[in-house]
Amino acid sequence: MKRSLFIFTLIFTCLFVACDGANTDANDNDSGTTHVPLGTGGTAGTYYFVGGGMSSMFQAHEPSINLGVEVTAAGEENARLLSHGDVDLILIDGPTILSYSEEDPDIFEQWRQVSAGHGMFTHIVVRESSDIHSFRDLEGKNVGVGAAGSGNIKIIEPLLEAHDMSYGDFNPMYLSFAEQIDAFRSGQIDVAIIVGGPPTSGIVDLESTEDIRLIEIEPEILEELEDLPGVYPEVLPAGTYHVNDDHDLQGVGANTMLVARADLPDDVASMISETLIDQYQVIEDSHPAGAEWNQQPEYLFRGNLLEFHPAVVQVLEEQGIWDEASEYNVVGSD
Repeated sequence: MKRSLFIFTLIFTCLFVACDGANTDANDNDSGTTHVPLGTGGTAGTYYFVGGGMSSMFQAHEPSINLGVEVTAAGEENARLLSHGDVDLILIDGPTILSYSEEDPDIFEQWRQVSAGHGMFTHIVVRESSDIHSFRDLEGKNVGVGAAGSGNIKIIEPLLEAHDMSYGDFNPMYLSFAEQIDAFRSGQIDVAIIVGGPPTSGIVDLESTEDIRLIEIEPEILEELEDLPGVYPEVLPAGTYHVNDDHDLQGVGANTMLVARADLPDDVASMISETLIDQYQVIEDSHPAGAEWNQQPEYLFRGNLLEFHPAVVQVLEEQGIWDEASEYNVVGSD
């Protein structure tokens, strides 16, 4: 699996450089295709692979949709790109939606959920020889927390709140996933916090050359997180990485949502939903996290914060999936 992730990194980097288009609104061109720019994340993160899998899925099974994958800092950069009309779709997590809504409360009227899929795990990485054994031990350390404005930062905030801590308790280093890996190897940071869908390529890369540990979150903290919106207790299954070959790890998760502006044309929204239902396995070919884009209620409705696009609701009703929306307290399902 590790080797496959490295191979996919090379393939997708070449593919996206070749295929990336200009940032334009969803529109038809002379060939009858609709260009739909998608804001993903950095090349070391899961968003990038999932976005690439989606692009491949449409190329193979719904070529009328030309999904252009945009490399971004994810998080609030994606939110701003969507609100400003620079992209038509974004991958985004719940804590970032809530945080960005403080800056722009109109998003709850202007944005619509199209789909949702993989859960992300908060990887807290330290050296095997480190004296850090709990989240509280981060005090006074140099800690990579993600690029400025990234979803990584927003997902860490509930952890800080639950521990009665703040970014002032340690030295936060605002580095992308790839920058964190380099800084960890060079000794510039003591801790790398990388939030991504397992197995995250950055962690696979790092453990290939370094002796590392992943820090677990205590049960009492996880209980507190159950009451916070956008995040939830998550288990990293044994064998996900070499570092947890023989044991599960308890930590913090957040769901990934596919979000559009409310003005996304109905036919485009419908085609996206229908293709995901029928062909999500193509995403799984790009990254194991793609398995959770199967449009089943436990993944599709988990952590919902936004109304679904009405054209998507129609598709889900026809498939009998929407029948379970109220059980998950999906916005607008009552």
